[in-house]
Amino acid sequence: MATLQFDPIQLDGMDGKNIQKLNSWIIRLIDNLSYILNNLELDNMTSETEKKFSQVQETVKMAKEAKEIADNMVKKLNSGELKGEPGEDGENGITPTIGDNGNWYLDTLDTGKPSRGEKGDQGEKGEKGDAGMSYEEGQWTPRLFNTTSNEIKTSIAAAMGNYYRVGNIVFVEAMILTTSSYACHHISGLPYEPNHNRPSQVYPIGVVSGSSGTNAPFNEISGSSSYYVKNGAYASGKTYDSWYVYGWYRKA
Repeated sequence: MATLQFDPIQLDGMDGKNIQKLNSWIIRLIDNLSYILNNLELDNMTSETEKKFSQVQETVKMAKEAKEIADNMVKKLNSGELKGEPGEDGENGITPTIGDNGNWYLDTLDTGKPSRGEKGDQGEKGEKGDAGMSYEEGQWTPRLFNTTSNEIKTSIAAAMGNYYRVGNIVFVEAMILTTSSYACHHISGLPYEPNHNRPSQVYPIGVVSGSSGTNAPFNEISGSSSYYVKNGAYASGKTYDSWYVYGWYRKA
């Protein structure tokens, strides 16, 4: 007569690994019990044997039911339905800090690990950049000429001017007030020598008289030592007691 020899199962939890272990054990149990049942000599059974046989059959039925339960637990575990109860909050961990020596500390423990990486090698020297544009500002004194060579000197009430230089571009503004009226042939005293390499020495520098006077927005710059801007609207009979200069030109 066949006998059942089967080691008991030992589980240490109900996680996926242990459920799979239980499932395998149940399958082996059913296989072994089925083997025994199939090899019993039913004709020679006593009443006591028949009783035990019925008990074995009931055990096989229970094992099959247990296998179905285990299979369902595996499915639920895989689908995420089986979740344990939330555990208690753990204690606060240790926040790393940087010590006076620059190392990482865990509470009062010096880890010996520096908080900064090692200093790298010096990089290659970069190319020299382009020179930036220089800036300058100041004052200049405008001088009024009513002819090519006659400068008005004794009747000047005020003569003042400002300039602003950005790189090679010079912005100028000036005012001349006189006690009598004069024509303006040109205004001299520009702060910088103009660029003579231009095809034309005409620049957007305006020469303007009083509110009812002449206005020449583009004029020629000339001169060899004292540089001046000509009045393109010059006429000897057009005399005023105020003249203004404004605009820009390129310096040499």
